[in-house]
Amino acid sequence: DDVAFDIRDMQILGTAILAFLAFLVVLGVKHITKVAPFFLIPVLLSVLFIQIGIFSANSLDTPEGVTGLDPKTFDDNWEPGFTRTDAQGNPDQDGDAQWSFRALLALFYPADT
Repeated sequence: DDVAFDIRDMQILGTAILAFLAFLVVLGVKHITKVAPFFLIPVLLSVLFIQIGIFSANSLDTPEGVTGLDPKTFDDNWEPGFTRTDAQGNPDQDGDAQWSFRALLALFYPADT
């Protein structure tokens, strides 16, 4: 039987990584700069795999909805298509709230800085 990756495994792994990072912070910036290249490797691998996925998405065995660098997809996504919502934020075509790029930037930017 294949053992599924359980949510508890994710919690244990996340706790271990968090404890390791907390330990690095306690050591100080001097030691953090020594291990920074090791943290950069997963980021660079992620960017590489995203690029590979984009350029290989036009093969015959891709799932439906994966278009890669199709000009039609680029054209379809060029203009914003923000969904109107009701007061609670639920999608509703007759809703009162009309989102814009500025409103979404004001909502999400503080959370990412």
